[in-house]
Parts: sequence; structure tokens; C-alpha cells
Amino acid sequence: MYQVYYTRDKAGRITQKLETIEGITHSIDYSYDLAGRLIEVKQDGTVTETYQYDANGNRLNNAQYSKCTTK
Repeated sequence: MYQVYYTRDKAGRITQKLETIEGITHSIDYSYDLAGRLIEVKQDGTVTETYQYDANGNRLNNAQYSKCTTK
């Protein structure tokens, strides 16, 4: 079974996504700067992506981080 729930801020931006797949729920949190640009994504509390912008608001880069798991 799959379920997804979104939380939005007053500006309508998604700030959290709760995704449940076969009974396991993962949280994805989105952070924005004062200009409303996406700056960070966390999955289950771990930063997975960061974004930077130039003075004109153009996205300069997207750093993606690996999520390591051990069994």
C-alpha cells in the first residue's frame, strides 16, 4: 500500500512529504530561503541535497549526498 501526505507553508510551498510504502514511512523535509528558493532537502533527518543561487536567483549548483545504510 502506498500513501503520501504533504504539508505546505503559508506561501503554498511543500515543507514536508510523508511517504508510506508497505507500512514503512519516510519523511522528506524541504527548506527555503527568504526569497522562497529551495535550499535544502532532508530525508529521514539526513541532508540529501543542498542548493545555492547567484545574485539574480539562478541556481548555481545542486549538491547531492549519498545515504549510506548498513545491514
